[in-house]
Amino acid sequence: MDNRKLFSLILGRTIRKNRIAKGLTLEELASIIKMDDKHLGKVERGEKTPGSYTLTRLQIALKFNSDEFIHEFVEKKKKVIIGKELSFQLSEVLPVYKVR
Repeated sequence: MDNRKLFSLILGRTIRKNRIAKGLTLEELASIIKMDDKHLGKVERGEKTPGSYTLTRLQIALKFNSDEFIHEFVEKKKKVIIGKELSFQLSEVLPVYKVR
């Protein structure tokens, strides 16, 4: 998964988590920030990434800051990098068996 997709997924999950914690429906939040609810749904699913203006409106409406999702993004990237390194190291150590 590339960085942009991972970032969009984590950002979307953070928005959804904060929206639900505030007791808002998707439609209510979309109305508050003056955004189409279908587009907001795509943002929450990580299919779209909001621009800086929309992200700012979301942060104000939901009262969350960027550190929350940036920290999660960095932690996920560390796990991916460590996982790839571990996989590479194991492939050097373990013999490869062919199934016939």
